[in-house]
Amino acid sequence: MIRSKTVNIYALITSIISFFIYLKTLCPTVYSGDSGELCTVAYTLSIAHPPGYPLFTLIGWLFGHLPFGSVAFLLNLESALFSTISVYFGFLIFEYLLRDSAVKANHYLYTIVPALGALIWGLSNTLWANSIGAEIYSLSMALVTIIIFLFLRYQKTCSAQLLLLSFYIYGLSLGNHLSVIAIAPILISLLIWPKFNLRNFGAAFLMTLAAISIYLYLPLRSLNYPLMDWSHPANLKAFIEHVTAARFQGFFSQFSVANIILNIKRFFIIIHNEFPLAWLGLLGIFLLAYKKPRLGLPLLLSMLINIGYASMYEIPDIEPHFLITIFLSVAGILFLCHSIFLYLLKYFNRRLATVGFIAAFAAILILEFSTNYRENDQSQNRLAESYANLVLKSLPPNSLLISVGWTSGSPCMYLHNVEKAAPDITVFDPISMESNLAKYLGVTDSLGIIPVHQLAIRAFNKWPGDKFLGKDHLWGGDNPFKHQQYQLQGNGLVYRWGKKNRADLSVWQNLAIPAADTTKQSLNFNDRVMYSNIYLSWGEDLLSNGMIQEAREKFAVAAAFTENLTNPFISNAMGIFFRRQKMLELARYEYDKALNAPFVSNKVRADIEVNIGNLFRDRNDFESARGHYLQALKFRPGHADAEYNLAVTEAYINLNKKDYKQAVANFITAMRLDPSDPMLYYNVGLIYDTYLADTANAISYYNEYLRRSGDISASAINLQNRIAKLMTGRQ
Repeated sequence: MIRSKTVNIYALITSIISFFIYLKTLCPTVYSGDSGELCTVAYTLSIAHPPGYPLFTLIGWLFGHLPFGSVAFLLNLESALFSTISVYFGFLIFEYLLRDSAVKANHYLYTIVPALGALIWGLSNTLWANSIGAEIYSLSMALVTIIIFLFLRYQKTCSAQLLLLSFYIYGLSLGNHLSVIAIAPILISLLIWPKFNLRNFGAAFLMTLAAISIYLYLPLRSLNYPLMDWSHPANLKAFIEHVTAARFQGFFSQFSVANIILNIKRFFIIIHNEFPLAWLGLLGIFLLAYKKPRLGLPLLLSMLINIGYASMYEIPDIEPHFLITIFLSVAGILFLCHSIFLYLLKYFNRRLATVGFIAAFAAILILEFSTNYRENDQSQNRLAESYANLVLKSLPPNSLLISVGWTSGSPCMYLHNVEKAAPDITVFDPISMESNLAKYLGVTDSLGIIPVHQLAIRAFNKWPGDKFLGKDHLWGGDNPFKHQQYQLQGNGLVYRWGKKNRADLSVWQNLAIPAADTTKQSLNFNDRVMYSNIYLSWGEDLLSNGMIQEAREKFAVAAAFTENLTNPFISNAMGIFFRRQKMLELARYEYDKALNAPFVSNKVRADIEVNIGNLFRDRNDFESARGHYLQALKFRPGHADAEYNLAVTEAYINLNKKDYKQAVANFITAMRLDPSDPMLYYNVGLIYDTYLADTANAISYYNEYLRRSGDISASAINLQNRIAKLMTGRQ
């Protein structure tokens, strides 16, 4: 179908309106979440987290080097521009769907309604949220809408050029985010209709392969050890694991009926929050598939694949993964209402029906805008920048920081490496900069073999000056650092490595904590996590100085920021933090809150049960602890933490029963499951020494404890004296 200049002008006007709304609400600096990482990766041509996003990186490099504004602003602007492109093609798609079904088309109807639909799409909650900060999803949806538009054009022309262009753009879109695999039915339909052609298939395959070869950027760039080098995908195995996001496969829920139902319920909550009556759009796509199967079936299959795939992914910020379905729901509600409009023409005056049709979509747009504007207006949001500055200002000159978690790590990486803040500080993120850590230590041949936390510890041991470990109390389950095993001293938003004294409270006097309102609607998920982490860290330092009441006040503020998140991941992390502070009643409250969250999968429930078991073990109630570990294994068989803690707990139960040989066997099982805890070796040595009179094994396990712990305290000296005495006795 040949598009008139008028239609393209209307599409352009609609997209310009959306662009100015994005510009008005754009974050002026580095945004929260992955934005700091993505800005840094694009500006320095580095390697982003799996699957790598090479297309975003290369386009972002061009944007980041434009001669105006900060790099963060330019990358935020890039997101806004790509969302604007998706609005433009959204208009063309919606206009096509309506005009193709029109009877005695009304010119104004078939330009105003597509414009309203395109704006409803552009201002949907999730697309808008990903248009005001550096993110990969707006680029993804720009490419998806172009492909859908070409698919609709192909229905009329069957042009081989359109087919090849569609597959080339599809290959590029796969080079940005793998979730676009959901629209594969659209591409397949191009090949099999009107008939399958082997030549077209071969040409389409080659075009896709040529475009997707953009992923070769990853190994080629990784060979040069860029600043950020996730997974160091310089060899075939690491490259495949990076592109397939093997590292994040643990976030996929188990394929159980209960989990699938739970995740589908979560999807309906998300779609409900996008724009009024969004769920009707799902029915509209089914209707489109019924009335126009050649057109609607590929769209319906794409929607179902997108829902199914994204619903299996268990992360707090899952919403962007549903963007394909959100777009199709706008198309669906337009088609559904248009079908109702054509039916009503039989019974009502054409003008009245037309006004009603337009008014319905205008009402949806007005309600959507009034609701979503407050949440997505980030024009005054400098929190991520302020937070990163607080972290860097917690450090003395010429020190080493091993950052922990993405709350602080992402914006810190941007400020330090792009904006050149605190240039005298050396910063390593042990996960995204693993290869650089290995290079600093001279162990690049052991990449992927030495765990990242051990690389960090080696770097601390090598660094001659002050060294610090970042604080990110609300990081997820893949945190490689077990804080209780290290000598750490509170120092603002970081820990001083190698000391176990009271926290230095003078650091907080020099930190200007941003003012915050816990009820402010525009505070997004990541903002609330950042604020909460600030007050948890502050309270922790106060608590270490014996200021219990003051600490509780800070903890109460931290909890207020996350109270309404109803997020089991965050509540579980809060519980872990409070348990570490020996505030067991607060920990149990957070664990119970996590269990009672609206959507708790068996995987997450198992994690929480393990943590509740740990609470009971802290109180020496080993039987109750054992029950919770068994419950965790019931929810998720083979759960590593549950098996480990169960082995340790059964060791203590057997100690109480004076079954010392079985206790040793339990501790050894725990060592096999997780050999990182030095106390396991000490406990076994103590049993051999005190109860089993096995001097050789006692000495062996005592020495292994000292080797693994690196303890130089008075208690360690006493243990060395005990070892010497045992050895003398053997002689």
